[in-house]
Amino acid sequence: MVSLVKDKDSTQISRREMFQRSLTEVDKIFSNNFHTEFTLDQWREKQHIFLPIFSSDTKPLVDICATEPFNNIFEFSKSEYVISQLNHSLIIEFRICPQNEYYKTAQKPIPQPDNPKGPNATGIELCIGAYRGISKDKIIYPPFVEIRFEIWGHKERKEFIFFYKNYRRPMEILLKDLELEFFTSSVFKNLEKYNGTDIIRKLDLYVSNKEDPEAYFSLGKTFNKNSEFDRVAKVFRNLLIIYYCCCGYCQERKELDRILDFSDILID
Repeated sequence: MVSLVKDKDSTQISRREMFQRSLTEVDKIFSNNFHTEFTLDQWREKQHIFLPIFSSDTKPLVDICATEPFNNIFEFSKSEYVISQLNHSLIIEFRICPQNEYYKTAQKPIPQPDNPKGPNATGIELCIGAYRGISKDKIIYPPFVEIRFEIWGHKERKEFIFFYKNYRRPMEILLKDLELEFFTSSVFKNLEKYNGTDIIRKLDLYVSNKEDPEAYFSLGKTFNKNSEFDRVAKVFRNLLIIYYCCCGYCQERKELDRILDFSDILID
């Protein structure tokens, strides 16, 4: 069973505001002037100051990876903190993605940052990113954290579609009430015509397209500093389940039925 809270202080944990410290410190460290630009040395120094704060806030989520049946997730995957480019809206990102051996086996270049000349795309990943406030179309958006599951690769897209079609109903249960945003790089006519918000309907429409030139889509949700732990943890846990199961399809020695390990969550 995958529990969101595990100790005697669970009530306090479930009610506490998840990213309050990180998102409060963003304005202090990086300035609340959205147009402030820094030199590279200043940017790296500020990222270095912010990293332990962000790491502390995300630790309760990362700890979910150590619970059954995720406790073998790092036999295939790795976790890392990735710092962003100079003056980017994204400050820093924690991500889980395949180990480098995955790319060697597939005869693909190892992604950045391990390979500075490699692609940004990891094929499949789950990440937690901290963003500066931004100003867009005369609207001010305060700092936020995004949790995102991402597919970026033709092989990984193909395997996700196999998984999705095999376990559409469990996917529907996992994504229910999460209020996720769905994003693609390519434009699809059937998605453009759909004006609703049903994430499963969007996925149905997306996977009905045989080709995706960019082979990219993401499922994500943003959180402000008032977001409570239980809400954030459920989004992270459910997207972690999808990542974990899809990796079972992508890896060389396939494990196609990992979803069955989560039957306690999937009882609807």
